[in-house]
Amino acid sequence: MMKDKTSDFAKGDLVIKEGHYDKGKVGLVISTSLVTASGEKILEVLCDGDLKKWYTGTVRLANEKNRLSEGKSRQQE
Repeated sequence: MMKDKTSDFAKGDLVIKEGHYDKGKVGLVISTSLVTASGEKILEVLCDGDLKKWYTGTVRLANEKNRLSEGKSRQQE
């Protein structure tokens, strides 16, 4: 799958919510979008059968230990 240019996450990624509401929930990335002129990014995520919108700063990939390590250097498919 190709990575979306607006974030460090690609459609189809499995992510875990780390902060704010829904903390600890797991979701599947459906789409990403750039929200404000300041560059805030939001993921549209399928979680527990509902479509949710999560800021990229509050989630991590399900298979990474922390946001600064493996996620940014992973291979694209």
